[in-house]
Amino acid sequence: VVWDVTYACPLRCVHCYSESGRRPARQLSQQDLLRVADAIVSLGPKAVAIAGGEPLLVKNIAEVAGRLSAAGVLVSLYTSGWTFGAAEVERLTGVVDVLHVSIDGATAAVNDRIRGRAGAFARALNALETLDRAAADRVAAGAQALEFCIDYVVVRSNADEVESFCRTVVPRFPRLH
Repeated sequence: VVWDVTYACPLRCVHCYSESGRRPARQLSQQDLLRVADAIVSLGPKAVAIAGGEPLLVKNIAEVAGRLSAAGVLVSLYTSGWTFGAAEVERLTGVVDVLHVSIDGATAAVNDRIRGRAGAFARALNALETLDRAAADRVAAGAQALEFCIDYVVVRSNADEVESFCRTVVPRFPRLH
């Protein structure tokens, strides 16, 4: 199940299928989000991908993810990393199985043009650095780390950067899944 929990988004990505950030940022109340989570669980899915918009803009999204996770559902969450910090690692560890950080270029110029906002590349890299450090710290302490990976959407304007991205950006994060 792919669940777009909100249209709220600080970015204006050229490839956004939901037009998030361009339409009203309506979202369900917390009670309704939990009710939908219960309805999804009743369907017996193996996995739920929480996306948007930017799901980290949804207040108490960790509680919603926790409801799914507690029912044995594999939970992935997709983020631009725009608002991501160490607090999110703590909130999401144990309720999200895999966190996907979206980057769509090997350089800030290409990524930020695709993402529609200056600074998107730097913030996504910061999110990945935060996750990589947290993974190292948690593993060193004998705890389970939040798995993380990169979501790279290939479009005409970044296709020629895929190889460079794999050579220059990906190796910066040794704990990347």
